Amino acid sequence: MKKNELVSGILNTEDLLDLLISNGVLQPDSRALMSSITVREEKNSRIASERGHTAVALALAKAGADIHATDQMSKTPLHLAAQNGHESMVKALVHEEKKSLKNQTTVLHMAANEDDATLAQVLLRNGALVDTRDGRRKTALYHAVRHGNEKTATVLLKAGAQVDPMIVDAAFELNRKSLLSLFLKYVQKSMSQNEITSALFKAVRRNLDGVVAALIDHGADVNSCNELGYTPMLLAAELGNAEAFKVLVSKKARLDERLPNQISGLHLAIQSGSMQIAQVNYFFKISCY
Repeated sequence: MKKNELVSGILNTEDLLDLLISNGVLQPDSRALMSSITVREEKNSRIASERGHTAVALALAKAGADIHATDQMSKTPLHLAAQNGHESMVKALVHEEKKSLKNQTTVLHMAANEDDATLAQVLLRNGALVDTRDGRRKTALYHAVRHGNEKTATVLLKAGAQVDPMIVDAAFELNRKSLLSLFLKYVQKSMSQNEITSALFKAVRRNLDGVVAALIDHGADVNSCNELGYTPMLLAAELGNAEAFKVLVSKKARLDERLPNQISGLHLAIQSGSMQIAQVNYFFKISCY
């Protein structure tokens, strides 16, 4: 069978019945039975049609048809079934997908990459595993976060998607406050204050202003101190990370903080060569001594 037969069959049951008979999957009398389903109301017609499609699609899948074959619009059978509201077909194909795929890209991964939140909802509602991993051991949430696809990320997080270090790194790399705020809304309760503080220092070190803002908005202490006596402001000044520094100032970071050896933020900014930080108006009011 051609690999796109299942795709076209979603929309043309009669052709697929002929195809199944020619390949020995169905007997002629079975075709007659499936084709002779009578209905008396439009609602019943839709239901009967949906059941007929599902039976054909499932038979094709069991016969080895590629359930990830795409049409000219890059749509798989699951895409088409979901778009047409054929939930019983979606459920059947999701079940077949789970049986046949191990560490391969699923339609849920595709939905995450495309930010197709509606498709993701339909798939999850019909049994798709939210944390299934592809060939690179990445989950759908990872792909949604990596591409900044907030709608689908929201769907996945609501469905209980697990957050692992790779996903955290992907969120950091994007440095988008809105996505980080969404992300933190779901993981904040599972993070200790030490973990949130550690994340803040990491964001300052990498000059990720969006991450810095989101972390502070979700409970990170802007004036926290690490084991070396640095506050986020002092670290930003020493590294010359002006973007992170500006956010810290806007979030009311204390500018009069000093290291244990009494070196001030202004000293650190000058040593790093960051005149942009050193020239902050408030800094000029702080004594170096």
